[in-house]
Amino acid sequence: MKFLSATLFNAARICGSEAKKAGFNAYLVGGGVRDIILGIKCGDIDVCFEPTTAGVSIKSLYDKIAKKTRAGSFKFHREFLTAELALKGGYRLDLSITRSEIYIRPGALPVIKPSDLRHYVFRRDFTVNSLALSLDPSKFGELIDLCGGADDLKSKKIRALHVKSFKDDPTRI
Repeated sequence: MKFLSATLFNAARICGSEAKKAGFNAYLVGGGVRDIILGIKCGDIDVCFEPTTAGVSIKSLYDKIAKKTRAGSFKFHREFLTAELALKGGYRLDLSITRSEIYIRPGALPVIKPSDLRHYVFRRDFTVNSLALSLDPSKFGELIDLCGGADDLKSKKIRALHVKSFKDDPTRI
């Protein structure tokens, strides 16, 4: 993960450590993983948390991460179980729970429910954005590729993950 700033690398480590303590698996996901593989510096990263035990509050995990990373600002979005943290140096950390989404109609905001990593990556837009890196301290940096994104990166191919990708979220175009 040499293409992460010290701030983002430290935040990723904190996410993995705090998640493990709270009963979650943590993964760096999406465009940040793609950029790391391509050797592009990242200004922000997305981290998702997969529950491994029932009844643990995702909000309390986000609070601990915000405190430990010394986030300048912290915004929690209850309806999507996501959070945004502004870190020193202008970096951003986006947090989410692994989830599935249902779109009532094209372009509508999704209805979400917690799920596992597999469902989470399959709801993303493109295979190259479905890659994940484990943040678990014992497997830190291990690549998880459930959709063939690494091969598509090597082949310089962009593939949508599902037929409803652009209909569900037109901003993907």
